[in-house]
Amino acid sequence: MTVRRTYATPEIAARLVRALEADRPSFVRAVVNGSEVAFTLTGPTARSVRATADDLLACLAAAENATGIGRSAERRAPSSGSDAETSADR
Repeated sequence: MTVRRTYATPEIAARLVRALEADRPSFVRAVVNGSEVAFTLTGPTARSVRATADDLLACLAAAENATGIGRSAERRAPSSGSDAETSADR
């Protein structure tokens, strides 16, 4: 599964990936491409990947809120096939 987030600048994207580095397990890969971050999650079962996605999104939301950019991010929600775009406003 891949979770994509697009931010206002590449610097913000890189900063958020660095903020999550300590909590990111080896089965979550992060790639920054300009202002977009793609987190690729793998696991032995769909349930474990979903649990990892839930944890990742919670940590990402906390990092976004701590930096004050939580509402300015454009989220592309996780999906099993194609990526579906959703709003970051909650």
